[in-house]
Amino acid sequence: MTNATPNFSSILDESPTEVKFPKPLPNGTYLCTVMQPQTNTEDENAPIVRFPLKPIAAMDDVAEEDLQEAEGLEDKLLNIAFWANQIYALDRFHEHCGLDLSQPLSRTMRNEEIINSQVLAQVKQTFDKRDKTRIFSNVVATAKAD
Repeated sequence: MTNATPNFSSILDESPTEVKFPKPLPNGTYLCTVMQPQTNTEDENAPIVRFPLKPIAAMDDVAEEDLQEAEGLEDKLLNIAFWANQIYALDRFHEHCGLDLSQPLSRTMRNEEIINSQVLAQVKQTFDKRDKTRIFSNVVATAKAD
């Protein structure tokens, strides 16, 4: 698994001859590691917090041949975002990541507590509304990894 961040300068020095979109993960459930959240308190229309999720294993409901066609889990990243008007979903995500909500911690502290925890993420492919040739892998639900 590659954890190195690409050098942005070297990427800008490349001269691609075509646009290459990443291949989306197939529908199904993935065991993921929760990464450092990104918060946004400036824009009311933007998510209040977004968590990158690193898929580390595909569950039985993911077709192996579809996963191979997507070039596996290497270098794949999913995202799950939460908005202020649906804060209950963030609380539920904290529970799915193994936190006991009866412990008196702020949501900010809970966001930090779940970094590197594992969670199951259900993925569903959706078409880009503006470009029907492009497909995204969206997290539509989470569950405890047990």
